[in-house]
Formats: sequence, structure tokens, C-alpha cells
Amino acid sequence: MTCWKVLPPCQVLLLILTAGTLAQNGQTSQNTINEEFTPGVLRQASTDDIIYDPPVTCGNGLLTVCVGCRTIKICVGTDDTTNPTQICPSSGPFCNTAEGGCSTIPDDSLEQCSTASENLLFRCTGKGKYPDPLSCEGYYYCGGIDQTGDSYRCPSGYTYNSKVQLCQRSNSGCKPINCTNSGPILKVYPSNNQYFYYCQYDAADTTADPSIIMFSCGDGATFDTSTKKCSYKCRREGLYAKSTNTNMYYQCYWANGKLSYIERSCPQTDQVFDDTKKVCLASTVASSKRRFWTTLASADPAHKRRLVRSVGPGPRNARCEDGKRLGCADCSSVQVCGWDGNPIESSKYRCDSVDRSKPYCSGNTGVCVEKPAADCIKPSNLCPEPGIFPQPTNCREYIFCDNEKKSYVASCAANEVYSHTNQDCVRTSLANPCFQLNCGAPASQNQWYAYTPNATLYVFCSSEAGPMTFKCSGQHSAFNANLKRCDFRCPDTGRYAIPDEPADSRRYYQCVAGPGNVLSYNVQECPVPLIFDAENRRCAPPQQQQEQQPPVTG
Repeated sequence: MTCWKVLPPCQVLLLILTAGTLAQNGQTSQNTINEEFTPGVLRQASTDDIIYDPPVTCGNGLLTVCVGCRTIKICVGTDDTTNPTQICPSSGPFCNTAEGGCSTIPDDSLEQCSTASENLLFRCTGKGKYPDPLSCEGYYYCGGIDQTGDSYRCPSGYTYNSKVQLCQRSNSGCKPINCTNSGPILKVYPSNNQYFYYCQYDAADTTADPSIIMFSCGDGATFDTSTKKCSYKCRREGLYAKSTNTNMYYQCYWANGKLSYIERSCPQTDQVFDDTKKVCLASTVASSKRRFWTTLASADPAHKRRLVRSVGPGPRNARCEDGKRLGCADCSSVQVCGWDGNPIESSKYRCDSVDRSKPYCSGNTGVCVEKPAADCIKPSNLCPEPGIFPQPTNCREYIFCDNEKKSYVASCAANEVYSHTNQDCVRTSLANPCFQLNCGAPASQNQWYAYTPNATLYVFCSSEAGPMTFKCSGQHSAFNANLKRCDFRCPDTGRYAIPDEPADSRRYYQCVAGPGNVLSYNVQECPVPLIFDAENRRCAPPQQQQEQQPPVTG
């Protein structure tokens, strides 16, 4: 971390964390953070355009006319008020009257368009902030790839510090880019190796200044000049968002005694990776309660992650369709039939036995596919609620449960097991052993088991439905296999409130350590007239407890 003399390290860290929230969706406050740092001021948003006044209308047989610096009108009828308009695409962001359409060249005959071109010429290669390649006095905010950036300028006397992502009054260490024909094609941005750039020359005009295209490796990554690639530095095992692409993330894992990583994409292009939940969510419902849990990675031979949904195993159609000799025996199996349509039982095979990436049979076509048909997806007994849970019969697998209790199974690497505490794969060790149940064994069937690594979960090995996962709901509760129910478990010695007791109850749990420091509890009562204060875990007069309650505000 770079530190400045005017600020202690803790303040620098605070500024770095604060800077990440200053440009959400391109919105930046003009309030000064302190005398040393301040955000830039928005000059013009890329979505804005300068519309000509007086307005330009169709006529004289024109097919298109420019009605703004970036807006083109298509002349399809005689009623000009109904002719459609649209913003020029990023490949040709300017409407040029002389060329009669969208162009890479702004309309220099109009001063306002020439001035606006400074902002519109910046091509976004990802999401986030990018330093101005030609000036230390500003930066751009990009909402995503192939967009044009919003232009921000630092106040007078300030320059942009790309490491803190704020304008800095003292020397920020910024150095503008000077394109040269010598050296590598992709060059490191001189002020911050998180960024790199490409100088694009005009082959038709060798005297023209090149266009500079800026790239960002994203938070935690730097550009490696030897490999010509971005390199992410893993802090620890786990999954981490890729800041420049919301559809991607890094998986960090141990390999050959050191932390390595692999870049992964969400299974669907319209999903975003949630860095808090460590899952891919459907972007259209990310802010609602109907979150869509899915696998954190697509199929990968190195880590053996795969997508498996809970499907109904029962038969769908015992016969093949007329004139066909292949069909689906069930949601996961292909059935071969004779010309009479009757199935040949000895010929049935499971799709995942041929190709694990295509484990489902599609309709009655007899073709194995990656995703199951809608009528095959069933609520899973391994989902007690939406969230992430272990696969109780395989310690190297874990499950995402969506809002409809449908499950998605992902597999850990060969040397990893699932940790419900971390909600992720961790290296197998004495602290993280492999725990799994053999629900198929006759002695295990129709029996209750606590999930030992985390006793808030428990499993019933059903002889008919297979393993079924449950979760205790109360605080400090864990499954008691002898009682076959959830029971209070002492987190430590001391007094604890009894769940579901009334607020004026005198009763509480007293937790004590017995032989071998094994914790146990018994029910105690506060002496009259005291009642148990659950918040402070002590006996207190009723009036005193009421005075400690926060006031009700309207």
C-alpha cells in the first residue's frame, strides 16, 4: 500500500474504501472528503447529447439527418414528428452531417459537437474508473464494456490518483501517456500497473495522433509485461469478484504449495457474481427477494466443478414416439426402442455415463443435453431453505438452493472438502476432515444424524426419498440425535435466554463446564421480583430493564 506523509496508513485505507462508493453508476459527489483528496466533477455524461436548436428536419430526399452531436434521425415518412431517432453506436459515436450518418469523426462544423467529442471519444473496455490517458487532471467512469465513458475533471490544483481513485492536491504520481512506435504493443500505464494501454495508429494518416485505448486489470490484479496478461494476486482461498466484469470472478486455490487462481464466468451471460454471497445471481432480480442461486463455476477439468440440478428420476414415456427409435426413459436416461415403439430395456443408459457435462435427456428426442426440461426440475430434499448447504453423502460437493428449493450441485477440487462455516471449499486437514453419510447402507436407512461439522444441520436417511437435510431455527440450537430434535447448545459458560420465553420471564439457561470441559445446561430462575434480562444476560428488576429499552420513535 502506498502511503503519503500527510496521512497515516489507516486514513489512506479509509479513503480507498470510501472511493469505491463514490462513483456508483457514474454518480459522484462534489463534496470534498478532506483537504488532500476530493472526487472529480462530472463534465458531461456519456448518455447525454447536445440536440440542435433550431431542430433539423427531414426533407430534400434525405434518408437520414443529424439532429444532435450523437443523434441521427431516419427519414421514413413525410410527417417529421413521427420519424424515429436513435443514438449512434459506440463503433461510430458521432453523427457527421458531411458524411450523412454515424461516424468516428465528430461534426467539426459545429463548435458544441467538437467540444463534446473529448468525452465521447473515450472507449470503455470494462466497468469502473479509468485515468485520462492524456491528462492528469481527470478520469472517466465506465458503466461497462463497449460504452463511452463519463468525463470527470479534478478541481484546480488537483491531479487524479488512480491508486486511491480520487483527485489529490499534492503530487499524486500521475504521468500522462506518451505513445511511441517502439516497445511492446501493450504497455503498462506509468502511474499504476493495474492499468495498461494500446496506441492505435491511423494507417491512412501516419501524421495523425494515435488513439489511446485504456484497459484495467481490475481490483487486486496487475498487468504482467512478460506474459502480456493481467495477473491476480490471491489473498487466500475462496472466490472473489472481478471488478471489471460483473459476470466473472476469480477462484483462488492451493496448488503445489502456493496460491493459484483461475478466472471463471457465471453459467449465464445475464448473471452477476455477488461477492458477499459468493454466488451468481440473475441480474434482473438481484435486488429482490427472489434470488436465483446457481453454480459458482461451469465445468472445468482441473477443479471438477459441474452443474447438476435436482431432477425427477421417474419415467416420462415408456414408449418412443412413432417412427423414432430413441427416446427418454426418464429425465436422465436414454431409451432405445424397436420400430414398433416398444422400449428395449437392456439398451437404456444414463446420459452422465456418456458425457458428464450433458446429464439430462431432452424431452422424447433421446438426445443428452446440459440443462433439464422444465417438467423435470423438482424441489430438492437437500434444501431446507434458500442458501448454500453441504451434500451430506459427499464431503467434496455442496449445494445452492434457490427460492423454490431447487438444488444446484458444485464439486470441490480433489484435495478439498466443503466447509459450511466458510461456505466454500477448503483444503482437507485435521480441522476440516471429510464428513459424509452412507445413507444407502441398510443400517443407516430411516435414521436421524447430526451433521457433525455444523450441528445446526441434520439429516434423515430415508429409505424411499434418500437423504433429507434440515436446519435448526433457534439461536444456539443444535440437533440432538438422541432426542431426535433441535435442542439448546451452550456456546460458552454463563447465562442465556430460553428461546420463545416471554419478555418478563424469570427462567434462563445456566451453562456450566463439566468433566473434560464438556458444557451442559440446566434451567434456573431469577429470585422474585427480578426477571431475566436477555440482552445483558443477568437478572434485573423489571423497571430497570424497561428503562434500558430504546425509546420508540415515530
